[in-house]
Order: sequence, then structure tokens, then C-alpha cells
Amino acid sequence: MTFKIYVGRRFVASIFFVFFGILMLAILFDAIELARRSGDADVSFVGLLGLAALRAPSISIKVAPYAVMLAAMWTYARLARSSELVVARAGGMSGWDLVTPVMVAAALVGVVTTTVYNPVAATLLDRFKRVEAELFGKDGSLVEVTREGLWLRQGNVFAQTVIHGAESNANGTELKRVMVLRYADQDSLTQQIIAKSAKLEPGSWRLETVVIYEFDPKRPEVPPVRRERAFHLIDTDLTPEQIVNSFAAPDTISFWKLPDLISTLKSKGFSSRNHEIHFHAALATPLIFAAMALLGSAFSMRHVRFGGLGIMALYAALTGFVVYFLLQIGQALAGSGFIAPWPAAWGPPFAALLFAAGLLLQFEDG
Repeated sequence: MTFKIYVGRRFVASIFFVFFGILMLAILFDAIELARRSGDADVSFVGLLGLAALRAPSISIKVAPYAVMLAAMWTYARLARSSELVVARAGGMSGWDLVTPVMVAAALVGVVTTTVYNPVAATLLDRFKRVEAELFGKDGSLVEVTREGLWLRQGNVFAQTVIHGAESNANGTELKRVMVLRYADQDSLTQQIIAKSAKLEPGSWRLETVVIYEFDPKRPEVPPVRRERAFHLIDTDLTPEQIVNSFAAPDTISFWKLPDLISTLKSKGFSSRNHEIHFHAALATPLIFAAMALLGSAFSMRHVRFGGLGIMALYAALTGFVVYFLLQIGQALAGSGFIAPWPAAWGPPFAALLFAAGLLLQFEDG
């Protein structure tokens, strides 16, 4: 038991070392890319490093399974080089005894990644996207779905329009029970528009059965002027594609908030498939970590005098690429609706686990 704890501790230390290295590389390369895009933006390289640091955790989550595999390979390679594996085998420990602490530690790290690190990374990524939009002048429109309905924001630094629809079609282009708030200088209400429905047309929103309240920002104590119209047009540069793409990306939503968001999207008639895929992938993180740890162990748990560690490392890298390919294919199929989200997220980890177990049995029993 003492040796198993020792192996598990060395493996966890290796994970943190490899993970930290990947995190630093992600920050550096992302900062260089942001510097290339910044152009005339008044921001220092140190500021770009800070901005890249906001996105780095979400990038690191995507490559974390391969960091786990590298950590497992590194752990057992060091144990083999110091002959500790030989001593453990001579003491009666089987290969399964040796890989058990690594798999358990990897699964526990996966639980922490899903429940703690994921929400932090999602919050930082959301902050990154907001700052990126301010620095690089991206589209200022914003779409949010809540239990009260669909909210859209459009405009610039001089004026803002907030559109709320209690009900919506699947792509947010047709709204019912609509309220529009128009602001000057972002904080001075100039109009409140109540409409029975709204439909997105090229270049404008067409509102039907409209009541308009005109406010005077300079004299807020004066009652608003009320007008009624059969229809009213509001200029917009939004397109159906922009509305759909402006929904909160799954990786900017905390793991703990995803179930409520999925339920809200379904209740409002929007597709929640991408968010469901992301949620199941987060749930499957402990399994994929355990599978990748077992995979790395199976390829590296041999004495250095047998040689061939370089070839085994190459095989492990190729196998890791195959697992990554399967994950991407599964998510693509689930995103297209060909399969349900849960098999797309859970199938490849199970396949990797079974393959690694078979590989270890082959190496152990010949």
C-alpha cells in the first residue's frame, strides 16, 4: 500500500508539472497570436499576456487528457530508470497493482477538473471574450436566453437597443410579447416599445401592433409621450446566423450551470445539443483521464534494459491521436444529430480504456 501511495503521489506531481508547462506554452503562443491581431490597439505585450492567461485554462482542459497520458508515461519511465519497478515486481506486485494507483489518481484529478477547474476556466473564458470584443472591436451584439425569454442587445458606444421576447422560434428571428428599450449613451432611456410580435427582416426588425413611449432624457420627470402604430421598423445589422452564433458557447458556461441552461434552452424552443455534448464530455472527464493514464502506463511500464522506450512513446502518441480523433468524430456526429450526445462523450473513453486494458494484458501475460 505504501508503494502504491508513493506511485500515486509521483504521478500527481507529474501531472501538475506537465499541465503547468502546457499552460505556460498556451499563454505564450496565444499572446503572440493576440499581438499579431492587435494592430493599432493600445495594449502592451504584458497586457496581452494577461489576456491570454484568461483563455489558457479553457485551452488546457482540451489537452488535459494527453497531459495525463504523458504524466503516466513519465512516471513509469522514471520508476523503470531507477529500477523501482523491478524491485516492486520482485516483491510480488503485478502490473495491475502498479497501474491501479495511477488510474485512481487520474480519476480523482478528473473529478476536480470537472467540478472545480471547469467553472473557473469557463468564467475566465467568458471574461476573455468580453475583453477581446472591447479591444478588437468585435460585434457588440449579445444574445442571452433566460427563463423570462430571449434577450438581444445591439448597438455601439453611442446608442444601445435591448430587445426582449417572451417567446421565440428556434433561431431567434421571430419573437412574441416583445419589449424594446432604446438608450442614448448606453444609460439614458429614450424609448420603450411594446409589441405583440417582432420578425427579423434584412436590415430591420418589423414590430407588429406597437405602443411606443417616448422619453426625454434631459427631463426625466416629464411623463413619456405615448403613440400607437400598426407596425414599426427598427434598424439592425443582425442576421439569423449572428443570433444563433451569439448564444453563450458551452465552454463559457460553468459545469454546475449547464443543466439549468440546457433546460431553459429546451423550454424556449432552442437547440441545446452542443451544450448537452459539452456537459456529457465534462461528466466523462474522470473516465477519459483514467483511460489515458492506463494507456500511458501500458506503453511505458517496462525496464529500460529492454530498450524500445522511444518506439513505445511513439506508439502511445499515435494511440492518443486516435483517441482524440474518435472524440472529435463522436462530437461531430452528435452535433449533426446522427447520434445522441451521451454515446459521443462516453464511447471513446470506454474504447480507450478497453484497448489500454487489453494492451496491458498482452504485455503482462504475453
